[in-house]
Amino acid sequence: MLQNLGVFSPRGMLWATLHSASPGLLFLDELTWIQREDVWAIVPALVLDKVAGQTAFHKDCLVVAAGNKPETAQKMPQQS
Repeated sequence: MLQNLGVFSPRGMLWATLHSASPGLLFLDELTWIQREDVWAIVPALVLDKVAGQTAFHKDCLVVAAGNKPETAQKMPQQS
């Protein structure tokens, strides 16, 4: 459903645009489940630099990242 709203479309990332326009909270959950290296590669920019692609977040946007310790996280099946 979110894809139909253009949230993940290459033409624009609605969520990033919203966080650039006004203060807010971006909560990234379950980071220990990420298996794709291309997704892991953008996490530092999101959390530390408050940037998604070419879109900088509002100066008062709070970015919070959460996950489980790898040893306590449930095992996720490997993607093929």
